[in-house]
Amino acid sequence: MLSPTIKLRYRLTIRDANGRVASRGRWRRSRSYVEQLTHQLLGKFSNVDVTIKDTGGTSRTYDVSNSASSMYSLNQATNALMGLVVGTGSTAVDISDYALGTQIAHGTGSGQMEYAAGAYSAHQVSGQTAQFTITRTFINSSGASITINEVGIYNSCHDGVAWRYYLIVRDVVSGGQAVANGQSATLEYTISVTA
Repeated sequence: MLSPTIKLRYRLTIRDANGRVASRGRWRRSRSYVEQLTHQLLGKFSNVDVTIKDTGGTSRTYDVSNSASSMYSLNQATNALMGLVVGTGSTAVDISDYALGTQIAHGTGSGQMEYAAGAYSAHQVSGQTAQFTITRTFINSSGASITINEVGIYNSCHDGVAWRYYLIVRDVVSGGQAVANGQSATLEYTISVTA
């Protein structure tokens, strides 16, 4: 008999400028949900205001009495500040992390990668497991190689004043993953639950 679980796995795939796979990493189990996720869930479930630290390190009030605060998003199609994100930091994950160590900025300049629109798979059920996958591609047009050492997920909530961005998952990539100029890296996170 299986024990009920909620799992998160990720992998990175590197492609050349023609879209051919140069290397495909193996699926790795993410063990790195951070405390902002539980703060958000507590606010949603209990209908009580909670304080959450955003990616800039500022504590924000998740005001559940404000109708705008009920808005919650992971719309990576329009915003490089949320959705799947990559960075060069390699500090070990800590439950109190509120941002990637060093996020790779969106762009084509030195040390930057272009954040493409993200995608979501269809919801799938097989036996006692249900899952979906979040995907995003990062293109290196910076002129030099960039090594991805960390990956994660940023989401956003409205605090009644503005959209705020929050780290909910952060993983350190073992050994790092070099992405040469002209190559792209596709990050996938699969979230699954098993009854």
